[in-house]
Amino acid sequence: MDFNLEEFENKILYSIKAYEMLDSRENVILAVSGGADSMALLYFFIKNMKDSVENIIVAHVNHCLRGTESDFDENFVKNYCIKHSLNFKCLKVDVRKQARENGNGIEECARNIRYDFFKKLSMEYNAKIATAHTLSDNSETVLLNLVRGTGLCGLCGIPPKRDNIIRPLLFVKRNEIEKYCEICGIKYVTDSTNFKRDYARNKIRLDVIPILKEINPSFEDVIQREVSIFSRDEQCLNKLSTDELLRSRVSANAYDLSILMKLNESIITRCIRLAIGKVINTNVSSRHVNLVLNCMKNGKGCVNITDSITACVRNEKLEIINKEIILNNINDIQIPFKEGEIFLNDNKRIIVEILDIKEYYIKLKFNNLLFFNALDYDIISKNSLFRYRRSGDKFCKQGRGVTKTIKKFFNEEKIPIDVRNNIIMLANNNEILWIHRFGVSEKAKVKDSTKKVVIIYLKES
Repeated sequence: MDFNLEEFENKILYSIKAYEMLDSRENVILAVSGGADSMALLYFFIKNMKDSVENIIVAHVNHCLRGTESDFDENFVKNYCIKHSLNFKCLKVDVRKQARENGNGIEECARNIRYDFFKKLSMEYNAKIATAHTLSDNSETVLLNLVRGTGLCGLCGIPPKRDNIIRPLLFVKRNEIEKYCEICGIKYVTDSTNFKRDYARNKIRLDVIPILKEINPSFEDVIQREVSIFSRDEQCLNKLSTDELLRSRVSANAYDLSILMKLNESIITRCIRLAIGKVINTNVSSRHVNLVLNCMKNGKGCVNITDSITACVRNEKLEIINKEIILNNINDIQIPFKEGEIFLNDNKRIIVEILDIKEYYIKLKFNNLLFFNALDYDIISKNSLFRYRRSGDKFCKQGRGVTKTIKKFFNEEKIPIDVRNNIIMLANNNEILWIHRFGVSEKAKVKDSTKKVVIIYLKES
């Protein structure tokens, strides 16, 4: 193949500039396995990026999957860094053992370990993370996603830049990298598992892509063009979906069904993905999206996305519920009852006013809403606290005469799950005397025998 060294390096420089991968004088963490792609990336940065990069930190992960061969790769990268006075950071971990313990596949576990390590270093050094993914890798990814089943998002392949992760080599091919290494004398190691057909990606690279190149020798260039088109369409559709999801939002993770169901089904499914994606870090499967869509069409139903994340359709809303947050993140405010102003930790304040019964009735003539926030002072004990709900709380709203758990009361009042933990109440142990917006209990209401009245207001600071 004809290879022009200057054109090759300019192509990488153009990608870095076009996608704004680096600002001036940034720290960069280079993910270096020791293979041709990553060693070419390391060589390129040493040669061409001195004026753009403040510090280069080389990060290597020894997965312990190939015994002495894995250790050899680690030492190879380490010695290269010593020779060029580069900061070398290594993580050695038994991936096979960890995958077994976590119940994950080896590939998935290895990838998670790598990126967790890179992100930790990124925070430590305030640095971008550069990986050595190439156009050839991207072609394999698109085919792999297509075989496994994917929407338009999966056909967009590997992005050149996402968050603080950059991929400067994404528009050059693997055979160009190999020629670059040959001409520049870049030494590298070869992972023997790359030639084993135990992994789906290897089968695609070794068996499928060569056949596709027989049909069209420019197959990888075609993939690049198509990915560019798909990515543009994906961004447009995501923007439309994000706007519609925001328009339908009624609380933190709840959305108005009547607005969503008027949309095109393509936008609805994207809204579902976006809504779930706000509370979950992994990709949402098409199966889960379709199950949620069916619930929306039926107007009711729940779908367990994970052990802790549930999508529920009820009360004309789509709610994405994170059970772990509900169980673990209930605000732990415990403020003893007292007269005057009480400041909460979320820019709100409680105002407690104590009146004798005559003053109360005079004020009540001018503001009958006081009735819902008026308590018999004698009922309030020294143990009474302003707080949020807890398991076991019970409430008997005045005028109803029926005691219920707070959970059941909130269910009947159709209070969204994510709102319930932020409703302030006055409690005496597990007995609730007053709830903001819902009034006082039957026990704490003002009676004929009442001598002093407590008025409670909640105001924004």
